[in-house]
Amino acid sequence: MPILSATISAPLAESFMSGKQAVVLLVLITAIALSLISIRRKHRERGPSPRAYAREQMNRLERQKTIESDLNDILMHLQQFSREMNANLDAKLIRIERAFKDADLRIEELERLVRRSKGSPALDVTVGDDHPLEPSPARRKSGPDPEKIHALTDRGLVPKDIAVKLGRSLGEVELIVAMYNAGKARFSATAAV
Repeated sequence: MPILSATISAPLAESFMSGKQAVVLLVLITAIALSLISIRRKHRERGPSPRAYAREQMNRLERQKTIESDLNDILMHLQQFSREMNANLDAKLIRIERAFKDADLRIEELERLVRRSKGSPALDVTVGDDHPLEPSPARRKSGPDPEKIHALTDRGLVPKDIAVKLGRSLGEVELIVAMYNAGKARFSATAAV
């Protein structure tokens, strides 16, 4: 290359400039060429080609759409689960409210029966197939005798046997025995104090 530059620079040097100016010019052109090559290499190394960039962006968008679709599916499943749980809770709440109403009605009926039994010696409780408007023949004859039921209970008879022996309904005898036992328990509790 020095031979070539000397042959080129000699005619140039004679016509336009001196030898030093030609060398400076040649160094300058070489530096510009090298810097352009370097810039081009850096540009290639720095970023992908437009097609590769577009492919990368498309892949990124597809992944994002897949994630978004998965999240929407999860959200739908959670909403469905939430609806099912709310429906189950509502159904259970309705059952509980019905049970409370039923319990309240039974309590009111028992309180009514207790009030009625305190006011009169006869207690008309219908259990089983007896029709409430037509008392049994045993009931027509006389009311229940709580003292007899208490005495039989103290002897160790169960309400079923007492009901058969006295010709009374089982529910009637059970109620009198329960009230008798509750009274005995209350008395023994106050006596212990």
